[in-house]
Amino acid sequence: MSDAKIEEIAISFTEGKREDIMWCRDDGIDANGFRHFFVYNGSWPGSITPEGTFRNNPVEIIWEGNAPFAVSDYNAAIAWILEQI
Repeated sequence: MSDAKIEEIAISFTEGKREDIMWCRDDGIDANGFRHFFVYNGSWPGSITPEGTFRNNPVEIIWEGNAPFAVSDYNAAIAWILEQI
């Protein structure tokens, strides 16, 4: 197991499918259990509730790690992430 810090996550907003993937910077979990993130391929911040929702919609963290791509290469990063899972 690697000791590398998880700095990125990929989130799926489509329940049960691998569509609408968001590649994000992981900004950590606060004291209330909310996981904060910043979407690279959308340039907006957000947070996932402890119950696993974002704006009352279920979300799934489908990947955690560090993608070997520049933030501007989000399409390549998302394709690479999908190959990893």
